[in-house]
Amino acid sequence: MLRNAFWTTVVVAATAVAQADILTYLEAHQPLVVPGSDPLVPDFNDGSYWTFDLMVRVYGDDDWTSTLATAELRGGFFFEHPLGGDTPPDPELFDEYPALEWDSYYATTSGATPRFVDAETVNERMYKRALWFDGEDGGDGVFMIARYTVRETCPDAFGMWVRGAHTLRNSGGKLWEFQLYMTDPWPPGDLNWDYRVDQLDLGILLAAYGSTPDDPEWDCRADIDADYDVDQSDLGLLLAHWGMGYP
Repeated sequence: MLRNAFWTTVVVAATAVAQADILTYLEAHQPLVVPGSDPLVPDFNDGSYWTFDLMVRVYGDDDWTSTLATAELRGGFFFEHPLGGDTPPDPELFDEYPALEWDSYYATTSGATPRFVDAETVNERMYKRALWFDGEDGGDGVFMIARYTVRETCPDAFGMWVRGAHTLRNSGGKLWEFQLYMTDPWPPGDLNWDYRVDQLDLGILLAAYGSTPDDPEWDCRADIDADYDVDQSDLGLLLAHWGMGYP
């Protein structure tokens, strides 16, 4: 199990696809903002924040056209700047709000003219899903598809994955799938990392039920939605995945 081993790497979890026409990978950064320089965000320099850029490298004179990406967190939440959103932040605001550069958003950057289509936040703490991007004629090169800034709230349970599919102009509509795991895959609700959701996980959650971080019975593993309490929403997430597991 990888757990937190990825924190010390720069390029995280490169993935291989069916052929070398496209490469998908995550670049890791630690967001650096002078404490107090942005009145709308907490201190990024406390060591719990990390930024991951979802990158696509297209080779062989092909054209990248679109990407569908979904990111999921465990033991943390996505940073959303109060002035940000699902499109790239305005660089003109960086001097006044420097943390905007590290906002979680879906976008593409290249010399071409890609067009952002749509995205949605399924759960502001656990799930972000990008719908289709359309690069029109993106050409070969390197494209930044998304930026995810995350805060780790439970080191004993932190994990992240990003998965989805690309299309290339010369592949006739074929989907080039990718899966980037920061840790081994897990079923949501698997609180003890044994790759199944069962009574052991329910016991952990019930023992911490109703608690917050100030309580002696607090167990951050049971705070599935990372909202700093263990309540019905956490129980609902666990029960929704009851019986799921990986071999």
